[in-house]
Amino acid sequence: MQEHCAFFAGLMEGNSAWINTSQARCSINELNTRIAFLSHLPWNPEKAR
Repeated sequence: MQEHCAFFAGLMEGNSAWINTSQARCSINELNTRIAFLSHLPWNPEKAR
């Protein structure tokens, strides 16, 4: 995930301050997407019933 966000930020932004900001934004979005996906999985067998 970090390599993806670093690459994406490097392509989208021009100087290092904006690259860091864009990389952080990408990481937050990626983590939120993963949390949303995992929150829908029935990890507890008692809860899944």
